Amino acid sequence: MTMSQFTPFRNPCGAWLVLLVLPLACASSSPVLAQDSLPLSALPTDPPKASERQNATRQTLAEQRLAIEQLRGEIARLNLEQPARMQALSGATASTALVEQARLDSDALRLKQEELQTSIASAKRQIKTLQETIPGLEAQEQLLKNPARDGPEFGNRAKQLSQ
Repeated sequence: MTMSQFTPFRNPCGAWLVLLVLPLACASSSPVLAQDSLPLSALPTDPPKASERQNATRQTLAEQRLAIEQLRGEIARLNLEQPARMQALSGATASTALVEQARLDSDALRLKQEELQTSIASAKRQIKTLQETIPGLEAQEQLLKNPARDGPEFGNRAKQLSQ
């Protein structure tokens, strides 16, 4: 047997494995890996900009939650499909090259699952960081909407903003 007989398109098991790995390769450009485009150090000083920043942060959080749910669904789907793929492989006559290809594909799927889990953990950390900044932004927005007057009963506005 020549190596060309083991190409994914001539071997039905290989074709299935290619079809299973291809969507995973496409999923690697996940939006979860993108960093926050709004730096935390550049806080706006007027109410509309602070409100806009809050809305952008909330939008980012919503997008990342959606991405996490999609990744969880992908992991669950892969976990459900894995036993059927293994069963299909065990029923077929397996050559050494086919077994090796299946092992490599299994390793690739395992690595992709680890990458997805790492992406989920990263997104959760980023969401937590963004959620921790929301109260500070809300407080700053409130100060900007209702500025304090300088005087003994109201305190120093610059001091309030710096807090």
